[in-house]
Order: sequence, then C-alpha cells, then structure tokens
Amino acid sequence: MRSLPLLFLLAVASPAAAVTLVPGELIVADDQAAGGTLFAVDPATGAQTPIVSGHPFGAVATAPDGTIWAGAGNQLGRVDPEAGTFTPVAAGTVVQNAWGMAVGRSGSVFVADQFAINPCGNGGNVSQVDPGSGAETIVFCVHPHPTDVVAEASDSLLVVSSVWGLVRLDPVTGASSGGIQGYRIFVAKSAIFQPRAVAARADGGLVCTSYAGSDPLAKAVLVVDPVTGSWDYLSRGGNLVDPQGVAVAADGSYLVADGQALPDGSGGVGAIVKVDPVLGTQTVISSAGAFRHPLRVAVYRVRNGTVPALSATWGSVKDRYR
Repeated sequence: MRSLPLLFLLAVASPAAAVTLVPGELIVADDQAAGGTLFAVDPATGAQTPIVSGHPFGAVATAPDGTIWAGAGNQLGRVDPEAGTFTPVAAGTVVQNAWGMAVGRSGSVFVADQFAINPCGNGGNVSQVDPGSGAETIVFCVHPHPTDVVAEASDSLLVVSSVWGLVRLDPVTGASSGGIQGYRIFVAKSAIFQPRAVAARADGGLVCTSYAGSDPLAKAVLVVDPVTGSWDYLSRGGNLVDPQGVAVAADGSYLVADGQALPDGSGGVGAIVKVDPVLGTQTVISSAGAFRHPLRVAVYRVRNGTVPALSATWGSVKDRYR
C-alpha cells in the first residue's frame, strides 16, 4: 500500500460555527450545497446547521463512540463537528468515488464505490479502510456497481448493487481472495426491485430505498426479510421523488434522504422524510432551505442508523445464505 501524501493527512476546514451534536441528531450529506456540505439536522424541528462545507460529500456513517466518517469523491475521513473539519485518512488508492459507507463492529469502515477501476476491471468495488492507517483493501469487485453497504451484526455485509440487487458478502473471504469470492446474490434485481440504499434494524431486518421507474409509486421504501429475502413495499410515492440514502432512527422509524423532493422555488430542494415502520406514513422532517441534493443520512452515535442486537458470527449464519 503506497503511503499517503501529507496533503491528505491535514485537516480541511471551511468556516462554520461550532456544532455540538447530541445522540439521535441527524447528519446529512449533500454533494451540491455550497460545494458539498455535511449538515446537522434537528429531528424535532428540522433545523439545518452546516458542519463542514466545500467537499462533494456523497456518503456518511457514524459509530456508537461518536466518530463521524464521510466520503467526498476519492477522500474518506473523519469529521469533527465542533471544529468544523474534515480530515481524510484515505485518498486515491482504492476509493475513487464514495457512494455508501458503513462502520463494522471492529471499527473498520466499508465503502461502496460505484465506478472505481480495480484489478477486477471496471464496475466499482467495496473496500475496507483501516481507521488508523487508512490502508484500503478490496473485499468485493466482481463488476457490482455498488451504491451502498451495511455491516450486519453477524459481521457480514449487505451490498446494494445496481447490477445484481442485494448481495451478501463475507468481507474476510472477500479480502483474502482479492474481492472475487465470498459473496452471494441475496435478492436479485428485477423490474420492480431496484434498491439504491440499505440500512439494518435492531432485529436484523433490512430496509431499502428503491427507484424502479418513472411511475411515482416506483419511488419507494421497502422492507426485506434478512433470512428469506422476501420483501414488500412499506411506503410509495407521496414525498418520495428521488429516494436515496436510508437510516434507522433510535425509535425504529426510517429516515430517507430524498435528493429532489419539495423544492422551495428559491434554490432549495431535497428533504429528509420520516417513514413509520408499521404504517408507512410519511412525515417531512426537513426540506429545501440550504439543501440542494441530499444523498445520505446517518444518526449520530448510532452505527449504520441502528445498533444491531444480534450477536451471531458469520460462520454460524453463512450456511443460511449460500
């Protein structure tokens, strides 16, 4: 692994007021607001507060210890909300354009990169980034065009592939094989199942956003059984115009970043929409204002939008999925 230039190890800040986050507060990645901005969003009032700007943030993930990770183009790094800084730890070796991110139980960061060129050829990859050294290891690269990834409690990964659908992956086997083994298509892409992003509930259940065509009802939130792969619509149409990232709030509700919902006519566009996990009803938490194209949402001090309660290891569950 080549050493990183000093340039990439320096904190990069854009002037902003210090932001003190509280557990449960939302962090929204918008790749177009002020050159790319991470926002803190109050889940009660919808107030939008810039944390750091000037980078094309397309991915964000949080850990229970309060660490915030963000991806901006080919850079992946930590965010300090009180200092308003983004400090890259990895840049340009494997990660080229971070689309989705997840934090594993060990603290490793997994990055879905839809268009990276890698030893498997074009088609993107999923890489694992060491949070200390920034070393990047490909764990999946068989032409998947991945747009998101979630780390399950079993230490397996669920990858959203714009080619295949949902793919379950053993990152250990993936890393040892150069990214060409250790995976299985879990739920195949179809005319009506075209996931964009995925999050895991506390019970291991999965929730996806989907964009399966021009029909307004094709913009949807889906729930997926983590064992059988069966899925169903939970919420369709309404405020969902361009559903992108999804996270699970501490109360179990689903949070969707929609890149084009509810324009205000003054340049503001996009929304964070809360979806009831039982009824599927939609509530707009925050919209337009400083938003220009919100792509991803995470919940502060909650890994991948939830804290999985399952404790099985990959070895004890892999036979169910292969």
